[in-house]
Parts: sequence; structure tokens; C-alpha cells
Amino acid sequence: MSELIQMRQRMKAIETIKKVTHAMRLISMSSHARLRSKRGLLEHYQSELIRMIKTIQATQHDWHYPLQPNLDATRDLAIVIGSQKGLCGNFNNALIAFFARSTEQNDPHNLDTIVIGKKAVDLLTKKQGSLLMEFKAFTINTLAGIARKITDYVLAEGNRYRSITIYYQYPKTFFAQRPSLYNLTQSVSDGSQQEQLEPYRWEHDPKELLDALVKKQIEITFHETLLNSLIAEQSARFIAMDSSTRNASTMLDEMRINYNKLRQAKITRELTDLVGSFF
Repeated sequence: MSELIQMRQRMKAIETIKKVTHAMRLISMSSHARLRSKRGLLEHYQSELIRMIKTIQATQHDWHYPLQPNLDATRDLAIVIGSQKGLCGNFNNALIAFFARSTEQNDPHNLDTIVIGKKAVDLLTKKQGSLLMEFKAFTINTLAGIARKITDYVLAEGNRYRSITIYYQYPKTFFAQRPSLYNLTQSVSDGSQQEQLEPYRWEHDPKELLDALVKKQIEITFHETLLNSLIAEQSARFIAMDSSTRNASTMLDEMRINYNKLRQAKITRELTDLVGSFF
């Protein structure tokens, strides 16, 4: 009888876990849809901003992109975007492994690291020790503030580094996330042809406008990569919670079968003992 009681308690615990994972799966799906709806607007804003920068830059040949790589520098800056919460499979471990492979040729003493997301901060602190900057609270509400602070830092200190690279998880599809990197020291005009557009007349100095627009463009780039990381995180969490829910259902089915077999065996044994006592 005690064995049946223990099995009932285990089944009840698994049912509770199944309800929790199912609820988290629904929350992740809802969050993913909400975040994904913001990405299209952000990408359109980014493309129009870059288009405007190229238009002004075409007439200002003596203006230079503020984050050009400093070939005389010896230090590199890495910005790693992880997650604040867990329960999202190997989301953070895969990202940290990708970051480690990408920077294995770098001298660790000449590598400054900015880490976003509590889980990524904890993992990299164990591996690297001290970090240049860390942002443990990483949600859609803190995203804009993080992007602004990092933008201010890279514009103020960017000439100290020969490269500035962002490492993050890109949502390739809903069911697949890909660790990716983005080199921030590339100019907005790198790798693309200049558009033949009518020259604009500006009230302010074009160079001042370029400085302001490029600052906004860099901030939006951070904003976009942070948003993509959040989208990938919600996808990974949905997959992990969906797998946990399915596993819980499978375990419950198996335990119910074993429970019924054991209960029937005990009933049969008791009936056999009862009938045997009359003869």
C-alpha cells in the first residue's frame, strides 16, 4: 500500500510540473509573437536611417565613420548578449561556446567584455573572471536603456579598440537559433553601392547631422540585436518547455500503467488470500 501511495505522490508532482511547463510554453509563444511584431518596424526604421546617412555621406567626403577600426590598437571589445532567465535549453551554453571559439586566438588580457543577461554574466564570470560591464536585468523594458549606455561607451572609447564585435543568438527560424556575430567597426556604406539620390538641403551642418544620425544608427543596431536575442530566447524557451511537457505526459502515461498493474496485482493477491482462507 505504501508503494501505491508513493506512486500517487510522484504522479501528482509530475502533473504539477506539466501544468507549469505548459503555462510557460504558452507565455513564451505569446512573448515571441509580441516581440516579433516589433522587429519589422525596427528593421524598416534602420533601413531608412541608413539610407539617409548614405545620402548625406555622399556629399561629405572628408567625414569619417566614428567606429573605424584602429589598427594601432591592441585591444578588442566583445559584447555578449545572453538571457536573464534560464529554462531555455542550451541557449546560453551554445552562445558562450561560440564566443569562446571565435575569440580563442585573442589574448585574454587584451579583450574587454560587456555581457548582457544574468545567465550569460554568471557563465562568463566563471570562465573569464572580471568583466568590463555587465547588465544582469535584460528584458524588453530594459532593452532601450542598455542599448543607450553601450552606444555612449563605444562612441566615447571606440578608438581604443581594433575591433568591436557583438555576439548573440539570431532567430533563424522559430525552431532554430544560430549563434552569430556582428562587426560594429564596419561603416554603414561598407559592402554596398551608393544610391544616386537628389542632394538634400539641410538647415544644420551636414557633419553634425551625420554624427547625430550615426549615433542613432549604432543605438538602433544594438536595439535590433538585443531584440533578436530576446526573440531567439523565447523560441528556445518554448521548445524546451514543449519538450518538458511532452516528456511529463509520457512519464504520466507510463506511471499510470504501472500504477494500475500494481494495484490490480495487490487486489488479486488479497482476493486470493481471502478465498484461500475459506478452505
